[in-house]
Amino acid sequence: MKTKVCIKCNKELPATSDFFQPRKEMKDGFRGDCRVCNNKACKKYKTKYSNESLAEYGRKYYDANKITVIKKNIDYQRIHLEDYRILEQKRRAKELQLPYTLSLDEWESVKRYFDNKCCYCGKEKVLEQEHFIPLNSGGDYTANNILCSCKSCNSSKKASDFAIWYPKHKFYNKLRELKILSFINKEVQHG
Repeated sequence: MKTKVCIKCNKELPATSDFFQPRKEMKDGFRGDCRVCNNKACKKYKTKYSNESLAEYGRKYYDANKITVIKKNIDYQRIHLEDYRILEQKRRAKELQLPYTLSLDEWESVKRYFDNKCCYCGKEKVLEQEHFIPLNSGGDYTANNILCSCKSCNSSKKASDFAIWYPKHKFYNKLRELKILSFINKEVQHG
């Protein structure tokens, strides 16, 4: 059985989750300190800092490091942009009391169906989630109502009816129209 030495108490203990907390980023998959030492440190920390003092510390840290904190938040949001978009769309649907079940996997599936191209113009651009039936018209935030479109097409369509809006554009394509309608109908039948 593999063992591990705690970095705080120097005891050699079995390298299992009974003695060490799992930590993916560590080489052996466990924290450096044993559970007993970690629990002691947590109790000590909780008694040393009350919620008020932690909030005050957070405010002071933010004031002293405002630019760094903002840059880190922006970087984090850039990396997790899809997650933020999904959360924002779910918030809007919930606010309007509409179903909101689209997952990140389902969104990836929508993009694959349209070959990672805008479903309307067919261009390979950054894709946005576009409601086939807009939220303000009662369209929900589920896999059977979300398409992938470029920013230009999404902004152009706004809350327009697909059947009226799409044929008016120079990028109109009958095959793409059928593919969109097929996707929406397929999702409605399976949903």
